[in-house]
Amino acid sequence: MTRFARVSYVLALLVAVVPAQGRHVFVMDSGSAITYTGQMQVPLFGTQPITGQPSNQFNVQGTAEVDLTVVAGVPTAGQLVSGGVAGPTGPLNAVVSVPFFGNLATISITGVTLDVTSTPFAINQGAFTTMAQVNLLSGSAVVTALGSTSNITLGGQATPPSSLSGTVTTVPGGYTASIPLNNVTFTFTDPASGLGGNLTLAGSFVSTYRPLNSATQGVSVSTGGVQTLQLSTGGAFGGDQYLVLASGSGTSPGLPIGGGLVLPLNIDPWFLQSLQSPNVLPFGNTGGNLDSLGRAIATITVPSGLPPSVAGLTFDFAYGTASATGYGMVSNPFSLVLLP
Repeated sequence: MTRFARVSYVLALLVAVVPAQGRHVFVMDSGSAITYTGQMQVPLFGTQPITGQPSNQFNVQGTAEVDLTVVAGVPTAGQLVSGGVAGPTGPLNAVVSVPFFGNLATISITGVTLDVTSTPFAINQGAFTTMAQVNLLSGSAVVTALGSTSNITLGGQATPPSSLSGTVTTVPGGYTASIPLNNVTFTFTDPASGLGGNLTLAGSFVSTYRPLNSATQGVSVSTGGVQTLQLSTGGAFGGDQYLVLASGSGTSPGLPIGGGLVLPLNIDPWFLQSLQSPNVLPFGNTGGNLDSLGRAIATITVPSGLPPSVAGLTFDFAYGTASATGYGMVSNPFSLVLLP
């Protein structure tokens, strides 16, 4: 059997289907921006406003998980479920200032992770209303005030369930969701020092589902880095084998694998390497078994110190699934661009 025939034989097991029902992993978009306000109790000075430094806005990274029912490619019902984790892209820094006294306190908040869970809901023309709560899963605040420093744990809080209206709509190759955070308030306190206060968040989690997705689209060849690929089959194919493949020569015309289906990758040395050596650097967890909900995470590692001349190169990835009893699916392609 020739090498091309062998590749075609393996990929013939990877048959594309449209995910119809089950768990969908949504990746936060860059448009997810949250504004925070707050107040802090300072001994001798009472309640004072918290001012973000340099801004009271932050962008969000991470994932949200939604159980979706999809009919003819259109989401008709859903539920926000635990499993996804989202948080600020960096630390939140703030001060508490009083006229004539200057900064009474500085606040540095790190490690914040959130998720949103809800009751089941119907989706009508892309819109839904449900009862939901926002869960503060983790986080810590270092507060320095009046010459003393306190370390305050923020995690383990949840807002009371309240009405939430959002959207889940169809986009090419997947779905996009907008989950608003309507004046969500969390508290913090340090009984030993008497310091305490609250933070109120407002904005939206905007995220996108595709069977293959990532928050990282480019990695610097100077510093190196990792692209984390989210594999999510929409709840189908739980436990099936999967294989992430690569190409450095584009997605079109792709590789016909039978049944009118085309794997959106062109065969080249990178394709053959990813086929023959899964889970070997630069490929991490690119071959294995999906979990019971049809999910997996793979990584592509770009080492630091690559020649500047390779900046601008683009690599594409796609995966397929297969089991001993039947065909699986083929994902959309997702790119990685090497940056200076």
